[in-house]
Amino acid sequence: MKQGEPAGKFGDVLLGGSRFVFWTLGPVALCLALFMALMAYVRFAANDLQTGFLFLGCSLIASCLFLALLNGPRFWWAGRFVMLSVFSAYSWYLLDTWLIHPKPIEIGGPRNSATPWNALCGLVIIGFPCLCYTLRGRFTWREPATDQEAMESDTLESHDHAASQEGPKELGR
Repeated sequence: MKQGEPAGKFGDVLLGGSRFVFWTLGPVALCLALFMALMAYVRFAANDLQTGFLFLGCSLIASCLFLALLNGPRFWWAGRFVMLSVFSAYSWYLLDTWLIHPKPIEIGGPRNSATPWNALCGLVIIGFPCLCYTLRGRFTWREPATDQEAMESDTLESHDHAASQEGPKELGR
């Protein structure tokens, strides 16, 4: 990501089909999905249904992450499912700390504590962009630039960069 580009480019890199990102995160997501599926089987065999379904859900999320990293445009629904899961988790975190197990709202308290303020900050900073990606397929509300606008922007940036590299021009020669 170049300096001055909007943070919305993050989604283009994460779920845009980058081979580096796939080979970095893909094996981890696949191993996590397999491990969580194995743990779900073990918990179901022990008649612990609640934990079994929790592991099964984590396995599903990790599998969808792997598919979205493998080919984001083809498995567009997988990336949106992962982002919906993140938004849902932060929403549940806020409901849990605020309504189910009420705790006082302490603005500026310790960041490692489960407080309604920390849950709200996480929902705003992480959860709402994930909801935006779930609904629109990108992390920003702004429409993506058309091909013509992108070409003009790239031409202007490369011209400005080349002009800044030339240095001062001498006068009189």
